[in-house]
Amino acid sequence: MINQNWSIELWDQFDNVSKYTEKSLQFCEKYESFLKDRCTIEDDYAKALKKLTKTYAPKLKEQEEFYNKYSYTVAFCSTLKELHDLASQHEIIAENLREHAIKKIQITIKECREQRKKCLDEYNKIKRQLDKQYDLLTK
Repeated sequence: MINQNWSIELWDQFDNVSKYTEKSLQFCEKYESFLKDRCTIEDDYAKALKKLTKTYAPKLKEQEEFYNKYSYTVAFCSTLKELHDLASQHEIIAENLREHAIKKIQITIKECREQRKKCLDEYNKIKRQLDKQYDLLTK
């Protein structure tokens, strides 16, 4: 026999859905903040690496001759070049996060907030109408 009792799953769950969507949007905003902080760290790290390579790179022509003469100095110069390239990659990571991930998250949050507001307004309007009709019915 089929159970025909009304269970809690069929009751109004609007408040739960409303709380869930608000918490989800708050999480998205927190994640956006995390990505912004990461971009700042990536930029700072890239800047520090470039400063380090500039500090230790040969500056004078005579130093360049010395640095290109021995295998260990050539290896050191190669390390500096790779470190500079690594710094550039960190700059690219930060730039891509800003241009792609953060912008998309901001757009999504804005759209979801607007849609959520419309749904809440519509719910409140319908709820008022329902309450009004219920009051008329009970009189």
